[in-house]
Amino acid sequence: MEAQGYILDGMARALYVHAYMEWTEAAVPEPVLPPGKVTWEEVTPNTVETRTASEAAASQVATGIARENGLPVRGGLGRRFLEADNRHWDADPHSATWADRAYAFGRDLAMVCVGAMEQESVPAAHGLRLPSIHIELDDDGRVLSWDGGF
Repeated sequence: MEAQGYILDGMARALYVHAYMEWTEAAVPEPVLPPGKVTWEEVTPNTVETRTASEAAASQVATGIARENGLPVRGGLGRRFLEADNRHWDADPHSATWADRAYAFGRDLAMVCVGAMEQESVPAAHGLRLPSIHIELDDDGRVLSWDGGF
């Protein structure tokens, strides 16, 4: 898989996890992660249905970022990632593969776009114009929707 594919996978998962976290917090006043689970990533469903919904959102967000920043739609974010110093995603830069880092870059871009992370903390995103989006699940927690932009 190319870097762009790993970036889109990271974005898709992060967008769904964020939407699921907000959906859960809205449904339960003080949600508690199940025993033994320490992150929302671990408790958020990861099924064909959730991946399909979130991949569509990630693809649209990535296309918008590429177009807004004059990057090629196909592979532009991957090229941007590969040209950047991206070692900050791992304490030991030699232990994480470039695919792991590309996935993390996508995750971090998504978190910046939903307002859960500061763009300055993502070196490969410096100078990119990123959208501000809102993403949510419907009342049943099944349908993912998003809005916002540049």
